Amino acid sequence: MQVSGGDLQRLRQQNTLNSLRVLREARAPLTLTELVAQTGLSRASVGDVVAELQQRGWIAEVDPTPGTLGRPAKRYRFRTDVGHVLGIDIGVHKVLAVVTDLAGRVIASGRVAVDRHTARHERLEAVWRAIDAALVAAGRAASDLWGVTAGSTGVVNREGLVTRVHDLPDWAGVELAGHLGQRLPCPITIENDSKLAALAEQRLGVAAGVQDLVYLHVGRRPGAALILNGRLHHGFSGATGEVGLMEVTGWRTMAGHLEGCRAGRRRIT
Repeated sequence: MQVSGGDLQRLRQQNTLNSLRVLREARAPLTLTELVAQTGLSRASVGDVVAELQQRGWIAEVDPTPGTLGRPAKRYRFRTDVGHVLGIDIGVHKVLAVVTDLAGRVIASGRVAVDRHTARHERLEAVWRAIDAALVAAGRAASDLWGVTAGSTGVVNREGLVTRVHDLPDWAGVELAGHLGQRLPCPITIENDSKLAALAEQRLGVAAGVQDLVYLHVGRRPGAALILNGRLHHGFSGATGEVGLMEVTGWRTMAGHLEGCRAGRRRIT
């Protein structure tokens, strides 16, 4: 069977991505032997991949452990500092922007207070103020970002358009990806905030490694999300998990009842 140049190129890319994933998910630096065992590739292929990843700056060789006898095996780690990403939480009462490294560790953040009466253009301006504050605190520019993800309150469809928001009537129809793309020259993803919170718990939190889970957010505004077989479930219109919009739950007016009750207004001295 003859293998074309394009097939060889795709195979090499797959080997590189597989090795990079193993190094990124490893809890400690790995030797070539350990990489061979975990990727299933030949030692020669792993050696070529490691050399390429080092040249690109994606991985780094780790100094030998002090006191090691003989010639220690070279160990390699994924460089979490090689790039930065930005996360934005656009809620009813706040806009929060966070700059992290590639391991999800927070480098800096910016926060701007808003409320349910903040108009759309003012909320969008608050987004830029939060982003600018986070980038300045991190010592980074917009051009340094590798990717941006914004989580918004409300129903977000597959195209990233906010289609329905109970608490913010003028927020429905906002096209966040296009707005952010005016100043952020990198891939941009828009998603419902509760769905992103579920993914965060699955990747880095208490549900790490769990393939099927239900995430329930209970606060001033309730929400939920489903992850099935490791993948976020959106439903036909993206409204999966919007339990707060269901009349039968009575949760749509929960925030107003909590904020208006006597216990909520009582002063703390």
